[in-house]
Amino acid sequence: MFSVKSLIQLVQGQRAKKAVNQPLISETEFQQLIADIVSAEKTTTLSSESNLMSTVKSLGPQLSFYRGPGMEFVENREYLSGDDIRNINWRMSARFDRLHSKVYTEDKQQQVLILNDRRASMRFGSIKKLKVTQAAIVSTIIAIKAYCRNCSVAIFNVEPNHELCQFSSELNQISFNLSKTIKPCPPINIEYAMPSLSEAIELSQTKYGKGNIVFIVSDFIDFLQSENDVLDSSFARFAQYNRINPIHIVDPAEMILPDVGQLSLCSANLQASIKINTADNNLRQNYQDQSLKLLKSIKQRLKIYSSTYIQIKTNDNADSKLATCL
Repeated sequence: MFSVKSLIQLVQGQRAKKAVNQPLISETEFQQLIADIVSAEKTTTLSSESNLMSTVKSLGPQLSFYRGPGMEFVENREYLSGDDIRNINWRMSARFDRLHSKVYTEDKQQQVLILNDRRASMRFGSIKKLKVTQAAIVSTIIAIKAYCRNCSVAIFNVEPNHELCQFSSELNQISFNLSKTIKPCPPINIEYAMPSLSEAIELSQTKYGKGNIVFIVSDFIDFLQSENDVLDSSFARFAQYNRINPIHIVDPAEMILPDVGQLSLCSANLQASIKINTADNNLRQNYQDQSLKLLKSIKQRLKIYSSTYIQIKTNDNADSKLATCL
């Protein structure tokens, strides 16, 4: 016997069985995607003040998460989760019986950091494309739109033997860094040490510092695994000095079990294997109920550290899903 949760985890652990030596998308498609974004940004009036990047439209003063040389006081406002406790205005807080924070500005170019997940669980897809392919497209859209809004951009591909790039405001350099998100993505040998999301976050904090707008493009499978306390601690520290925006990449098969008859599933290390009948309505309903419950739990955990949460399926149009928030 097996639990529905273990079945879900097996499905999430599936990935391409044969090596893929081609880029996730072709160079022509990649360059066309960049050109289309740049063209659209040039003809779009950026008027919405509710966008994730509404504060990074120009090189002018930017809201700052920390104090230091060059900081100028702007206003007092009610305390928000992630505010530095050193910026709390205790006198005003006592007067209104609610915490208030002091807000400062800094005259510097805003930095946008993208953590793009290319680990084993992202190398799975049942419809149209792999999760890692959708993540690469999402990361490209975010990076090029940030460039068009005069931001400096860095991309951190989370994978074995990862490389860390510097922030850049040059389109050619950003495009080069993005090209690493679409490089061939064959199955990963289980002997490779897979970096955890908490390790990637800690490394980002050390490498890229504070005051960044951060997009984490991932399936966040770490939240379904052990050592959640470590991951929560990493997120809490990261969110204290950066504005975090999680982009949750999901494959439809992780939500609804496809009706494809008899199906055999093996774990990544081949230690677990089950055969199921996907035509079993009770199994499919239980699978869907448990899947939605697990996805909801991930969303709730992420919203502790960010008011923003976006879920994008592998068969979604990524640009359309991001249009309302970028």
